[in-house]
Amino acid sequence: MLNPSKKTYSSRLSVLLAGLGLVSVIVMGCTQKPVKKQAATLAPVVASTVSAEKGKKLYGNMCSECHGRNGQGVPGDAPPLRGLVGSRVKLTDGTTVMADDAYILQSIRKPGAKVVNGYSAMPDLGVGDADARTLISYINSLK
Repeated sequence: MLNPSKKTYSSRLSVLLAGLGLVSVIVMGCTQKPVKKQAATLAPVVASTVSAEKGKKLYGNMCSECHGRNGQGVPGDAPPLRGLVGSRVKLTDGTTVMADDAYILQSIRKPGAKVVNGYSAMPDLGVGDADARTLISYINSLK
């Protein structure tokens, strides 16, 4: 038969070791860096030289016929894109929106959703997200 004092010592040692293990798990969990939450909105397009050059080529092939070679637009046909970013745009429904990357992306991907006042909807050219973001990079460079 075990000595009662040894049994108490053994139980206390087990509890102590379990407590130390729990404390170390808590401390390790508290020292980890928190996971950054992803924004629910579209991330702004970061212009790089490569994407701007590719965007210029895409723009030349897909957009320049209506919006002009340098983004100057064609009155009554296609609104100007030069200086568009950061400006306020009045729409055919009477609302005004800020021309940011999200607005331009929507204009490219769903052209009939927000039509600029004084113009008709742009045709849907079937531009994919990657090419649309590349075009936005180029449009951002048109100042």
